[in-house]
Amino acid sequence: MKRKVKSIAIIAIVGFVATILLLTGCDNGDSPCSHIGGPAATCTTAQTCTECGVVMQAAGHLGLINAADATCTEDGNTGTGICTRAGCEYEGTGAVIPAFGHDWNWNTYVSGSGLRKCHRSACTVTAGIGHTGPAGGVIFYSTEFDFFTGTTADDNTTVTRYYLEAWTSNESSAQWSSPDVDVPAVQQVRDILIPAQWIGYGRRNTKIIVAAISAESGRAAQLCDEARHSGFDDWFLPSVDELNALGQIRGQYGIPLSIATFIWSSSQFNYRFAMLQNFGSEGVMMGEYKNYNRVVRAVRAF
Repeated sequence: MKRKVKSIAIIAIVGFVATILLLTGCDNGDSPCSHIGGPAATCTTAQTCTECGVVMQAAGHLGLINAADATCTEDGNTGTGICTRAGCEYEGTGAVIPAFGHDWNWNTYVSGSGLRKCHRSACTVTAGIGHTGPAGGVIFYSTEFDFFTGTTADDNTTVTRYYLEAWTSNESSAQWSSPDVDVPAVQQVRDILIPAQWIGYGRRNTKIIVAAISAESGRAAQLCDEARHSGFDDWFLPSVDELNALGQIRGQYGIPLSIATFIWSSSQFNYRFAMLQNFGSEGVMMGEYKNYNRVVRAVRAF
């Protein structure tokens, strides 16, 4: 008769590294497997049942002082002293075991939310602002939004995205365009006191600008469109609201906080001015002459 394996998790600690084993207990149709057979577990080596193949828990060292397993966010320690388990001569040195860091699976969503959860054992943290994204950037926005993938003002094709991440350094300083180049197809910000909610428009803005200034080079949108970081090529110049979301965490996670740091958005104010944000203490958004050299920071959505 076929055995069925039940899925109840146990923690196996091998060399102070915790690993979830989703196999324990088994049912041969008559009674649970007794897990007899195979070499006995040692401090660092788990035992494998020769009957059902389940890997059982390693014994772990005994009698060590201040021994602790590392977690995603907390350092562990090898502890001090000599293991008191018979046949083991392990001596703890008190060495620090560095925290593992979260292990995200960027292709796996938490059911019903679209967010990603760390899948190390015993960790239930969901990726959010300040965490590292799949391209190695800093996550600065986390909620479901429509992400416009069209390359013209009339193309409203969208996909759903949940995160925005910013690259870890600026691309350069650059002009938005040469003077008085009107790109009316991008989002207009006529009243900066009441900005529209344009999260998700940055990529489309960038593509429209790049097409409109194809005779120019080295401009803000072009630098982002041409950016290649960590093997990803889908970077863009953020819209005014995307940039403002980044501005909310300025001074944290490597995002600059400086009265002299003005960063371009891909949103236009009018034919003469484009929108930027002052990453100083006030975080003010404003219009600026398009031919001024300002900082460029590439972002991407996922």
